[in-house]
Amino acid sequence: MIPGVPLLGKIGKKDFIKMVDDASRAYEREHKSLEIHMIDEVMDLFAYSERTLSRPGGNLLLSGKTGCGRKQATQLITHLLNMEFFSPSMSRDYSMKEFKRDLK
Repeated sequence: MIPGVPLLGKIGKKDFIKMVDDASRAYEREHKSLEIHMIDEVMDLFAYSERTLSRPGGNLLLSGKTGCGRKQATQLITHLLNMEFFSPSMSRDYSMKEFKRDLK
């Protein structure tokens, strides 16, 4: 238990989907349109990302094939948690030196 942080309880799948859908609508009004399909894998990503990022010092490094919804899901979660989202712009010449600079 972390001092000053309330314990979170379980919520049902329908309530979780409604919460994410409401947050998505609010994000779209303030920023840009999201094309997120509420399938089980994306909902798992939301839950995992929120659980990880809401901890003190929490951070994520996501990699994989494009088009899975990782970036948009994480943008939405960081918005809900009032955090800054950063995505390095990769190119063919992107090296470990640039990666370390981007992490700073």
